[in-house]
Amino acid sequence: MPILFEKAKTIPQSSIDEVVTVYDFLETFLEGKNWVAGDFLTLADLSLLPTITTLDCLVAIDEKYLNIKGWIRRCSTLSWYHANKKGLDEFRNRINNLLA
Repeated sequence: MPILFEKAKTIPQSSIDEVVTVYDFLETFLEGKNWVAGDFLTLADLSLLPTITTLDCLVAIDEKYLNIKGWIRRCSTLSWYHANKKGLDEFRNRINNLLA
C-alpha cells in the first residue's frame, strides 16, 4: 500500500476504480437482503465488514450505496462491531494524517 509504506499523498485512480468496482458488486449483492448471505447474520458478514470499512477509509462509500450503508449500520448495532471499530478508527486517523 503506497500510502503506508511509500508515504504517497494520493490514492492512484486505478486503485479508486477497483474499490468502486467492489462497492458496485456488494451493493448489487445486498439488494433485497439485510445480510451478505441472506436474511440472517453469518460469518460472511463478520468477515467482510472489516474489509469494507477499511476500504471506506481510503475511498469513501458514496451515499448512493444505500444497501452498503444500511448493512454497515445494521452491523454497527451489534456488540462484535466494536472489536473492529477501535482498530478501524486508528487506521482511519493514520490514513488521514498521511494524506494531509
